[in-house]
This record gives sequence, C-alpha cells and structure tokens, in this order.
Amino acid sequence: MAKKPPQEPFGCTIAIAVLLGVAYALPYLFTFTVYAFPLFVAFLLVFSNWRGPLTPEFIDESQVGAALHDLETARRSLLEDIADLRARGTREGVRYLKLEDRFEMRSSRGQELNEALANARSALADVATRIEMAQHPQHRRDHAWRLSMRSWRRGKAFRLAFIAALFSFAAFAALLKGYVYEGADLLVWNALPNLIGRHVEVATVFGWVLGLATFLAIRRSNRLAAERENGASERHADVLDDIGPQSGDGAYQSDKEIDDPYLILNVSPQATIPEIKAAYRLAIVKCHPDTVADRSKSIREAAQAEAQRVNAAYDAIRNEQGFN
Repeated sequence: MAKKPPQEPFGCTIAIAVLLGVAYALPYLFTFTVYAFPLFVAFLLVFSNWRGPLTPEFIDESQVGAALHDLETARRSLLEDIADLRARGTREGVRYLKLEDRFEMRSSRGQELNEALANARSALADVATRIEMAQHPQHRRDHAWRLSMRSWRRGKAFRLAFIAALFSFAAFAALLKGYVYEGADLLVWNALPNLIGRHVEVATVFGWVLGLATFLAIRRSNRLAAERENGASERHADVLDDIGPQSGDGAYQSDKEIDDPYLILNVSPQATIPEIKAAYRLAIVKCHPDTVADRSKSIREAAQAEAQRVNAAYDAIRNEQGFN
C-alpha cells in the first residue's frame, strides 16, 4: 500500500501568513507611532499631577464625607448584587437553603451561584470594614487620605511617564542628529520631510517605549503600595469597637480600662451570669475563624488575636465569679 506524501502542517501556513502580515504592517505601524507620539505626550501631560502629596491634616470634612458616600454606594450596590443572585437562582430553579444561607450544591449551577455569593459577601465585608474605619473617630480621615494618595500616585505615574517619554525622545533625536543618522526611513508617508527626519522617526519609538515602560512600572509600584496600605488598615478593622472604646470626650481610655474583662465583653460588673455568657458568645462569634475564613490574612490574624483576648476576659470573669 503506497504511503501518502507528508502534508505541510496547517499551523506553519498560519504562522508564515502572520509573519508576512506583521512585516507588511510594520511601516504603517511606525507611521502611526510617529504621528501619534504628540498625542501620547499630551495625554500623559493632561493627567499628570505636579503637586506634592497631601498629609492627613489637610483632609477636610468634605473629602471625608465624599469618601464615606462612595463606600455607602458600594455597599448598597453589593447588597443589590447579592439579592439579585438569590433571585436569579430562584428563577432558574436552584433551591436556596435559608438556614445555611446558600444554594444547594448538587448542581453545577448551584455551585457557581454559591461561588458568586461568596465573592460578593467577601467584597461586602471589605467595604463594611472600610466604612467602620471611616466612621471611627481616630481613623475617619485615613480612608479619605488613602484615596487622595492613590489619586496622587496615579498623577505621579503620568507625570514621570511624560518626563521619560519627552526626555528620551529629545535625547535620542539629538544623539541621532549629531551622528547624522542614515538608516532606513520608517515612514510610509511623510508629510513634513524637512521637520520629520529619520532621526525624529527613530526617536519617537524610544519615546513610546520608555514612556510606556515607566508608566507601567510605576503603576505596579502604586498597586503594591495600595495593597500594603489596605493590609495595614485591615489589621484592627474588625475589632475597633472592642479594642478602642472611647469615653464621653472622645479620648481613648487608659490601658487599664481597655484590659478590663468586663469592658472587653461589653457587660457591666453587675451583669448576671446568663448576660455574661450571652455577651461572650456575641463577642466570640465576631472573631471566630469560620466568620473570617474568606477574609485576608491580616484580618484572620487580627481576629485570632481578638479571640484570645475575649477568651482571656471570659476566663477572668468566670474565675472571679466562680461559674462554669
């Protein structure tokens, strides 16, 4: 039986066609690069921020109110999303278990809805944490200040990218002009040959590359800084009411008062044993591992520390009053 001649792989044909298309499009791409470079630089300049960063002392009440309003809007939106997920599952015939507050897991659709619910609830918990921080007397300016810092960092990224793009373009254009660049013409159509020489064409490529590289590098640095700030703000967010009880004049109470087991459980020394037990259950459920299982690592660590604090307070009261 005669063997069939080997056939050329279809993938190689596609790869060759793509390479030819790219090679054909390169002159037009360079043309776009040259003529769009002024627009690129102007775009960076418009969004640049040339002011210095704000300090928390310069955050006024209007900024605090605007930040809190945005958080409340986000919270309402997430609540609507959760309600919409429940209604959508009901319309699709997926049974909702009210006692367990989730959909049945027997169908793949139920698993998808439960995953979406978990994500929405996790986002809602994060927003609730930020609202609690924004409403706390000592930290109410912090959230608005972090927002202003993020805005300032975005403006800084545009500013440094603008400087990098413009400086690299000017430097390479001068360098290539000084060496009398005689390379190939990158433009398909040059409307101003006396103004847009070959050295200018090549310099715009360097301006694009260094400008974009600078912008992306600073954006990544800004993202890491925002994550560090979020982690720092979350460490005590779940336990602010218990850790930082305040007196009538708004000042923090002394360390001795904060270590008072009755204040930790938020009960009176004259409270009955059932009232103390109920207060303990209410306090420990807020920082139980199951309650914060889907939260960030910093929140889980803060909850663990608060659980130890609540348990120690409850043990001290039990030993003092002699009940189990």
